[in-house]
Amino acid sequence: MADTANNKEPCRYYDKEPCCYYYDDSNLQNALEYWKKVLHLQNWCIKAILTGENLEVDGRAVHGRNTTEYLKCESFIEISTVEYDNEYTKHCEELTLVHELLHCAMPLFCNDDDSATMRDAWVELLEHQRIDMLAKSLIMAKYGVGIEWFMK
Repeated sequence: MADTANNKEPCRYYDKEPCCYYYDDSNLQNALEYWKKVLHLQNWCIKAILTGENLEVDGRAVHGRNTTEYLKCESFIEISTVEYDNEYTKHCEELTLVHELLHCAMPLFCNDDDSATMRDAWVELLEHQRIDMLAKSLIMAKYGVGIEWFMK
């Protein structure tokens, strides 16, 4: 179903633009299977869901959250359908999915315990930034859009 009041259309496999809203599980699962192939993650057991909840990681709002068991090649991805008011970029659920899948392919190396230092936090920030830019680059390559597409 389209949300015509907010000009939000559901995604279709033949769309020429990135998917901002999956709306239902079948659209999300189709995209998950596509991106698993692109990122060579077919041997992973990955469950992805849409949630209407605000998601947080380390006390900050995020669009997606990935709980990963690297030794088992298992991942649980949550994608928030909530749009945050204070952002400069579009809400794009496909970008969030690709970003979270990249966490499976490219784990962040950081300390999550009390021994984490400022250097650890800086390294995590830089690695996370690279994952986000790679996710945008993959979306841009698939659809032939520029970085300006992501701006509101």
